[in-house]
Amino acid sequence: MRKLRTNYILALTIVLCLISSLIIFVYANISMQDMLNTTSKQGAHGIAGEVLGNNLKAEVSYNYSKVYEFNRNISAFLLIMGIIIAILVFLLTKRIFEVRGLTQYNAIDRELELKDKNIELENIVRDFKEKEEKLEYDKLKTEFFANISHEFKTPLNILMGAMQLLELYASNGTIIDPHLKLDKYLKTMKQNALRLLRLINNIIDLTKIDSSYFHVELHNYDIVEIVEGIIQSINLYAEVKSVNITFEKKIKEQIMALDADKIERILLNLLSNALKFTDENGNIQVEVGNRENSVYISVKDDGIGIQEDKLEVIFQRFRQVDKSFTRNREGSGIGLSLVKALVEMHEGAIIVNSEYGKGSEFIVELPVVTIKEEAQTKIYSGHEDSRLERVKVEFSDI
Repeated sequence: MRKLRTNYILALTIVLCLISSLIIFVYANISMQDMLNTTSKQGAHGIAGEVLGNNLKAEVSYNYSKVYEFNRNISAFLLIMGIIIAILVFLLTKRIFEVRGLTQYNAIDRELELKDKNIELENIVRDFKEKEEKLEYDKLKTEFFANISHEFKTPLNILMGAMQLLELYASNGTIIDPHLKLDKYLKTMKQNALRLLRLINNIIDLTKIDSSYFHVELHNYDIVEIVEGIIQSINLYAEVKSVNITFEKKIKEQIMALDADKIERILLNLLSNALKFTDENGNIQVEVGNRENSVYISVKDDGIGIQEDKLEVIFQRFRQVDKSFTRNREGSGIGLSLVKALVEMHEGAIIVNSEYGKGSEFIVELPVVTIKEEAQTKIYSGHEDSRLERVKVEFSDI
């Protein structure tokens, strides 16, 4: 609307300049014509008057031509000035509108930019709230699992205590069991109780890890001694299943800072899986060696192996290679995820190499570091009693 009004003003300015020039031009012609007629009528009569009139007329005509030429020049000048003024007004107005339009565009751009920033901030706030709600939900879920796990563990400990008493009474003759039926059922009950205890312990440890309440207690140990002691503890289970376990030491000794209980947990889980998925008369090879600034532990079997598309999910929580209801081997899907978490708490890494139908190999790599303490090296043999109990729990599926 303003632009249209400006165009009207420019057109009117040009028209007024032209009309003014024409009016001045016409008025000058009429005025000079009237002057000439008046002068002719006032001239002398007769020959003398005629001569005088002609001379006067000639003089007036000369003066008229001069005035006419002057008026014409003035009209042309005014016309040119009108056009120039119109052009200048047009350019000035155009520049004003460009600046005003640029200002408006900048204002619009700033407004759009502010709107985008507001939208971005709203999205950030919404994402933050969603993450906060998710963290709160995860915290509640973690607390729930921790509480319910402890609630399960309390009656389970009572049941296991009662079973131990029954075993004691059966062994000292307090309970007479001539057909050994009680012994058979007690073994079944104890095995399943240990499996349930292992599951509860894994859930409790995972909830502690999620809540950052699970820590490693580092001391200097000989890693070779730990691995060798664990293998000796599980030989009985390997003999029951007719599986051959070999242990190869690439190094005789390696003192390093670690949590013996957590390393034991890692190896027992890997060995129980290897024993579980290896058929009768199969082989399990355990190897300990060193690399640059690190020690590796390899657990390799010639069992059924893992399908290639399952290798990426085996360390994920609650993920199982065999999800069928008729799977031949029990498992909760949290053992390897716990192993991975324990390895990473030692600043280490775990990888798996497997070919379906030929076997699997799990390699744990740990950095070689030591800490300053009074006793330079802890003796792992002091953990033997507790290790035997953990072996029973971890190998309850075998």
